[in-house]
Amino acid sequence: MTERLRVPSDFESAMGNCMPDRGRKRTKNPPGSVLDRVISQASSQDDCLLYKLANYKGAGELVDAYSIGGSKEVENLIEEQFGIFLYEQGQGTVIDKQEYLKWCNRTGSAQCLDGVTLTLEDDRDDWEDHEACWKMEYRGSLGESLLHVLIMCNTRVHTRLARLLLKVFPKLSVDVVEGDEYLGASALHLAIAYNNHDLATLLVECGAKVNQRAIGSFFLPYDQQRDKKRRKPDASNYEGLAYFGEYPLVWAACCFNEALYNYLLDRGGDPNLQDSLGNMTLHILVVNDKLVRISLITFEPSDEKNI
Repeated sequence: MTERLRVPSDFESAMGNCMPDRGRKRTKNPPGSVLDRVISQASSQDDCLLYKLANYKGAGELVDAYSIGGSKEVENLIEEQFGIFLYEQGQGTVIDKQEYLKWCNRTGSAQCLDGVTLTLEDDRDDWEDHEACWKMEYRGSLGESLLHVLIMCNTRVHTRLARLLLKVFPKLSVDVVEGDEYLGASALHLAIAYNNHDLATLLVECGAKVNQRAIGSFFLPYDQQRDKKRRKPDASNYEGLAYFGEYPLVWAACCFNEALYNYLLDRGGDPNLQDSLGNMTLHILVVNDKLVRISLITFEPSDEKNI
């Protein structure tokens, strides 16, 4: 299917376009604004090494190094010292559930029974082995990597640091947040949410998956944020903070980032993919009251049944 998103040229910036229309019944916050709430929920009490490198207060050793020696100093630091934090010295690997449990058990609160480690967070019965680069034992309190932290800090300095990190270790582009609440959110999702077009395209060039799903409970409507077995997708009212669909392509559409939407489409983004509630791109735009601002979306005739 060929589906193009076009928006009027005199619209506000993409993030502004994510703002809800005043006076409409359903109100939706822009993804970047919503994700700022995620930052506030990251545990400041989690004394993990990640937050010493960079934290959500905008500080950290990486920022200090940049202030002192600029890009060259940071690049040297990353090349010489960051390999230990990465699988296969930055080449990445496929992680299994045992790796996930390393993160779950990092606080030492797990119990051990007959040599098997048990944890209250060991409820991922839908676990699928997948690629990762930043080691699980060095993740933050949300299950995020250093790259995720840098993007969510959303300053020019942090963006420069993110680009340097990708320059040395491009495989970091495949990492996703591993905690249940924000599960599956990738650096690409985050770059789209913060309207960082250049970083989003760089991530794709580095190997980010354009059809990665963000399936954490935070990204669902309120009435679906329950035990997976008790969800009723066909009965949702879609009220919630962050229901923008699961795929980067839909996030770009909800942000009215025409150039990025079409770029992702050309790189393999599929607008017909269904999310956990059975919705595709157009459905989610309707749910978010976004269609009123789209000047043209075209479909090939064979795909009309999917509208």
